[in-house]
Amino acid sequence: MKPDSFIPFGLFLVGFTIYLGTLCPSVFVGDSGEIAAASWFAGVPHSTGFPTYINISKLITFLPVGNIAYRLNIFSGLFGAGLLILPFYFLRKMNYPVQAGALSALLFMVVPNLWSQSVIARVYTLSNFLLFLSLFLCLSAIQKADFRYLCSGIFVFGMALNTHGGILSGIPAVFVLVFLYLAKSSRKPFHRITTIIVFGIIGFSTIIFIPVRGTQFPFPTWHFLNNAHYFWNYITHREYEFKLFSRSLPEMIVYLKTICAQLSGEWSLWLLIIAVFNLIFLCFKKPSEGIMLVLISSANIVQMLLYGSGSDMLIMRRFFIPTHLVLTISLSVFFWGTLNKLPKKAGHYMFFLVLFLPVIMFVQKYVHRNLRSCYLPYEYNSFALKQCSTNSALLHIGDNISFPIWYLHYVENSRPDVAEVSVTISDTESYSQRLRILFFGNPCEGHDILQYHSKYNSILNEFFERFDPLFATYSEGLLVPPGWNTRQEGILIVVSKSPWRVRTESSIIYPWHIPHGGWKMYMTDEDIELKQLADNVVAGYLSMIKEGLESKNNKNVYVAKNEIMKLVPPFFDK
Repeated sequence: MKPDSFIPFGLFLVGFTIYLGTLCPSVFVGDSGEIAAASWFAGVPHSTGFPTYINISKLITFLPVGNIAYRLNIFSGLFGAGLLILPFYFLRKMNYPVQAGALSALLFMVVPNLWSQSVIARVYTLSNFLLFLSLFLCLSAIQKADFRYLCSGIFVFGMALNTHGGILSGIPAVFVLVFLYLAKSSRKPFHRITTIIVFGIIGFSTIIFIPVRGTQFPFPTWHFLNNAHYFWNYITHREYEFKLFSRSLPEMIVYLKTICAQLSGEWSLWLLIIAVFNLIFLCFKKPSEGIMLVLISSANIVQMLLYGSGSDMLIMRRFFIPTHLVLTISLSVFFWGTLNKLPKKAGHYMFFLVLFLPVIMFVQKYVHRNLRSCYLPYEYNSFALKQCSTNSALLHIGDNISFPIWYLHYVENSRPDVAEVSVTISDTESYSQRLRILFFGNPCEGHDILQYHSKYNSILNEFFERFDPLFATYSEGLLVPPGWNTRQEGILIVVSKSPWRVRTESSIIYPWHIPHGGWKMYMTDEDIELKQLADNVVAGYLSMIKEGLESKNNKNVYVAKNEIMKLVPPFFDK
């Protein structure tokens, strides 16, 4: 068997073993719960809908192992491990030996950005796998002068565009590769361009899934796409347009500094500098490949420069998987070129020393990325549902509560008697229709849910602005009071903005320190003061909708809140 066959397979197995061994056992915080529910019901999550992901992941939900969320976590791990093969083949395509390709894959394997997305139900491993597979096929078309590879690459890229909006950053690289192919081809360019467009449209045709399922309203999503207006706003990402070109010049500078700090923090400053300069060198030595890599990484960074807000600084790491893959390729080329300049025997010794770099990175990042015992998001939100009385309505705010509750309530059928409402997204037109149907039986009758949100939104904003510094203090984890023995007394659940880890005075406690049910409620004096203010805010909000909800459905209204960092009554009674 050729090394180009068994080495990539071995890299895949090693990567998948690592990801499977650190896989989250159930639903995680944030979008994972929404994506899991959308996959199970073949539904329509938040825009841009990820139809390619939803259609493929629906098949994964039938695996006879674990719960639905766990199966989708495996799905992420499979494509995360599959993504490791691509830098290997890129380097082989650039005529570098298998050792350089293996080093690149091993480095990429333990990059925190990829690792973190390979152990939870998210779209990023599939989207980046399809992106780089399409680039590899287009590059193969140029080198082999084979139009079939180019058509295949454009087809895959069309599919990739329907996995995540971040894949738009691949358009410049794909365009350049197509141009380079056509420049070398002497046959009917117009005919070939037409054929390429057709294959791209066929790949992109998975978007048809959105209007088909969106009008059927298969699961409690943000969107009820029952007319062309809602559909157009959905596919054009209209609800997030406030993020487009929203950064001022000072904010752009802060963004670029943050990106440099994050990249250098994960690679070290000297490795980052080496990788950047070597990319420039590659553009001269291997023009097609070098330009492609530079375009991918630069477009990736520019896209997030033009799209995003200040709060995105905390979560944008996951958007830079393409940049990290490019950096690993560049570093591997540099290391291999340096080793080749040494005497043969010394080069062999140095190569084995270089192999310790991914090992060191693995040891450093393991404790941060191991979610094998992370039951906290599941148990925390299960507790919220269990506290509701029979035939009650649960209002919840914030992704870390709303989406896990969706998963528990609709996929695992937890507390079907409870009507859940996400206050966070109740100001969207299509979701407000869902609320009208849920509580009043008709989207055009009864109380206008939007008016409640708009009237009280200013009060909520004032509350958040006033306590912004306190939020920043808590945003890194949960506060544990001095002397609290987490192993014996359990973890207190007070600050839910980052409920998967807990900060003490000396260290961060991660979820694998928390046994099943090994946590309890606790509040410091500061928390009690904040809770009282939070109660006032929520009480004011509820006063505007409570009467309408209860009069129409005879439901008691309870509230779960996470953006103010805690569950409010009835979950905290003292």
